[in-house]
Amino acid sequence: MGDEPRRSPFSKPATILVIDGDSALDQLLKKVIREFDLSLTLCQASSRDLNFTVLTSYPDVVLVNLAVARVCLYLLPEMQQMWPDARVIFVSELDDLHLFAEAIQLGAYDFLPKPLEPVELGIILQRAIQPARTKHRAVAAGT
Repeated sequence: MGDEPRRSPFSKPATILVIDGDSALDQLLKKVIREFDLSLTLCQASSRDLNFTVLTSYPDVVLVNLAVARVCLYLLPEMQQMWPDARVIFVSELDDLHLFAEAIQLGAYDFLPKPLEPVELGIILQRAIQPARTKHRAVAAGT
């Protein structure tokens, strides 16, 4: 109880939606959240069952595992329409510069090759959620 940092009652954790995650990615995210002391809520979805209208929360970051479903790359415009403020980050085992370029050209925030390094992922997540934190603080302050 005394070891937990005090947070404003108005602060809201950033939300990361993980699409087509796997156990290795989930474990890495949990480690990064702990090591970087990130205030995040993780949500899971499958690209096969993904129905954007069903998702009621608005993620701050969408982390998409392309190794499982490359089709998600082509869902990026729909993701951007549903969640215009969300930063979409693709991760992939595929060593394909054309895929990287296409993701960035379509508007992805970043594209990370696997295996992911915890420090690199932590830094990128911190940068990606910064606009959401700023927005949450402004809402809490009433501006």
